[in-house]
Amino acid sequence: MGIYTDFVIGCHLKAETPDEIIFEFRDWLGFQRDSTDVRPSPQYYDALGASIADATNGYISCSFEQNQSGSYYLSLRTTIKSYYVGSIDEFLIRLAPYNDHDGYVGYTHHEFDENPLLIFFQKGKAFYRKLEQFTDRQIVLP
Repeated sequence: MGIYTDFVIGCHLKAETPDEIIFEFRDWLGFQRDSTDVRPSPQYYDALGASIADATNGYISCSFEQNQSGSYYLSLRTTIKSYYVGSIDEFLIRLAPYNDHDGYVGYTHHEFDENPLLIFFQKGKAFYRKLEQFTDRQIVLP
């Protein structure tokens, strides 16, 4: 079994993101390679021990699509075993410089924490923001 962390992110990559970075993200996210592709997996795999697809036992919903302008949009939702949580940090640090805009991009939520950690990208760096206080508001139809 184990302890799990939810990880959700959505962001646009800069159009000038290098092809080798696109390959690295696709590989880490578990997309199938062309059978003729002999490039090695990203270097940080050795430190992390697995791609995110390996760490989730298949509990992953991901889209990584190129739009007409040539830039990519990444959408990812997964529940990851908590002993792989460092791979989330590694991925965010690697992704942040290629993000197309500053601001909120997602969250992580450990199953025993009351509140999620919000993920923001700002000036090419990744940040977590902890929710310390919030107000509940019931959802009602007009």
